[in-house]
Amino acid sequence: MLYERYACLRPLQRVGAWLGDQGLPVSSGTLADSVPRFVPLFEPVAGAILAHQDAVALRHADETTWRVQALRGEGHSGRAWLWTAVGNDAVRFHIDASRSAEAAAKLFGDLAPETVIVCDRYSAYKRLARLLGGTVVLAFCWAHMRRDFIHCAAAQVRLTGWCEAWLARIAAIYRLNEARLACYDPGIERQSAAFDAAQGALAAALDGLFAAAQRELADLPEHAREGKPLRSLVNHREGLSVFADRPRVPLDNNLAERLLRGPAIGRRLSFGSDSGTGAQFTALMYSVVGTLVLNRIDVLRWLEAWLAACADNGGRPPDDTAAWLPWSMDAARRRELTAPT
Repeated sequence: MLYERYACLRPLQRVGAWLGDQGLPVSSGTLADSVPRFVPLFEPVAGAILAHQDAVALRHADETTWRVQALRGEGHSGRAWLWTAVGNDAVRFHIDASRSAEAAAKLFGDLAPETVIVCDRYSAYKRLARLLGGTVVLAFCWAHMRRDFIHCAAAQVRLTGWCEAWLARIAAIYRLNEARLACYDPGIERQSAAFDAAQGALAAALDGLFAAAQRELADLPEHAREGKPLRSLVNHREGLSVFADRPRVPLDNNLAERLLRGPAIGRRLSFGSDSGTGAQFTALMYSVVGTLVLNRIDVLRWLEAWLAACADNGGRPPDDTAAWLPWSMDAARRRELTAPT
């Protein structure tokens, strides 16, 4: 049931119908009532994922809408937010009624100084950085910046050439960064002359791009349509330039967006969560499943083994969660649980 619900994204009604077809008739209500018993079995794994992410110097962040029916009431629509934080080999989700910086803080836990968060330009991330006293660095997403130019020129024939010119400038930044990374060796402090040359070409192109934006802004009327994306580009220069000095930082936040895609499909199919406990468990399971998938672990095989271990431990999670985490399990268990290619 857990695999069907959280890995295959099937609503509980369909899972119940499928079980009935297999000879085990069970109502979706019965399945939903089992959620509170599952929460304590998976909380230690989600906690270990957060602790593991806290040691990572680069995180991706994003959020999308969610629904929690229990939030409905006078003046409330039941709208909530599904937040995600992604490290190199772990992903954590959090569902919150708020889209504030305080909600984002719950997602990240204890960030190490100089942690880079790759994100869009949403104000909650900016406020989070201020609340943390400047201990984190925000790297803004160039894919979002690119979309601003596309949206600005939508249905505006006169802006087609202008938009295409800016998309070409941004594409050139991507190409120059790829050329730089082809020369980059993370294992050495002093890079090659080829890397230095590629770094110089990238820096010159970035300077030229921002200078072009400033020139265009200076010549535009105050309320010109093109002014909005150009002002955003200039105002967010610092965050958009983080990748230039830190080669390991990507230009965009596409990793987090891809990992949100599955849960977003699940939201549309199941209309979100009915209760706060259901929302908590949904975030727990999306965290576990997403982390397993990132590490090429067979989700169904892992769930079967984990629940069997919980049963052997008297209905409680195993005392040693490290033996079940992709980054700390031994080689034999990893081979046993690795997904087929």
